[in-house]
Amino acid sequence: LEWMLNNPRSSFNKEKISGIIKNTSVSALGAFLERKFIGFIYGDLPIGGISYVHWFAVEPKFQRKGIGKTLLGKWENMVKEQGAHSVHLSADVRNLEFYKKLGYKVYGYDENSYFGSDDYLLKKDIQDPKEEKFLK
Repeated sequence: LEWMLNNPRSSFNKEKISGIIKNTSVSALGAFLERKFIGFIYGDLPIGGISYVHWFAVEPKFQRKGIGKTLLGKWENMVKEQGAHSVHLSADVRNLEFYKKLGYKVYGYDENSYFGSDDYLLKKDIQDPKEEKFLK
């Protein structure tokens, strides 16, 4: 994570985080241990009842300690309060089981997706939809 934040060529660096904070259509949550940044989640606030998670990472040495599960759970609760009925994200095969254990279901496959990786498209319904049906 330090490399991502401090590298100006990174697709997710300090300047981008500053822009996120100022943008009201997206949000981010961070995980810290003794003031050290060890994980984050960043995504869209609900639009039409769906929140899309763009980035989600935990420092490797802090993985498998419940930090990712906690971050994702806090994200789900936050967007649920804002009217989301579903959370969507993409993941490569290495992280697929993590999301499945948390109730996410595969609904598609995107070959040569972001940065050339092959990603699975996942979603989790977190409450019944409350939106008006605009297309009948």
